[in-house]
Amino acid sequence: MDKKTQVKRIFDSISHKYDFLNHFLSAGVDFYWRKKALKLSQVDSNTSLLDVECGTGDFSISAKKFGVNKIIGLDLSKNMLSNFNEKVNWSKGNLVQSVAEFMPFKNNSFTNIIVAFGVRNFYDIA
Repeated sequence: MDKKTQVKRIFDSISHKYDFLNHFLSAGVDFYWRKKALKLSQVDSNTSLLDVECGTGDFSISAKKFGVNKIIGLDLSKNMLSNFNEKVNWSKGNLVQSVAEFMPFKNNSFTNIIVAFGVRNFYDIA
């Protein structure tokens, strides 16, 4: 089985408990990491954000609290994206199921692009 298929299968299967595991295994530090990253990137209402490997949307949801209005989430896992949609209303129509290595966007479509925890899952980092 190739890495892309394996990663998709894993995250589709754990999507229902991903948030709990992420918060528990990081002892809640993941909340601080997101807030710190957003402060350092100086996002605001003029930011156009692409959240690569967005998962269940925690980073995007945090960005919304910083005033970011245009947020697109991209993830390979359909179930992770479904969980994202269940958490907030504004994500509907703003989520794309795709691999990070072949994103369906034109160059310069976003002012900011973030990857919180997803790099470990890229199947081709070349």
